Amino acid sequence: MNPVSIEFMLTQPGDEQVYIYEITGRLVYSRELKNNSTGLKTVKWDGKENNGLITESGVYIVKVSAKNASSTKKFIRQN
Repeated sequence: MNPVSIEFMLTQPGDEQVYIYEITGRLVYSRELKNNSTGLKTVKWDGKENNGLITESGVYIVKVSAKNASSTKKFIRQN
């Protein structure tokens, strides 16, 4: 199982939240990143849900939120 790298650009310093959802809308993973500086950031997701279970192959949605901005993208995860 290869980790998924999630890259995003932070234009203002502060806190960010990363959410990963199944295509059905069910939240499977969330992470809060505190006090980051500006620039390109990378979060690696190991494919596990918050409860430790390994997710299935499929289409997922990642949402990154920071202050007054957010970004959402789809990706395919293959086990």
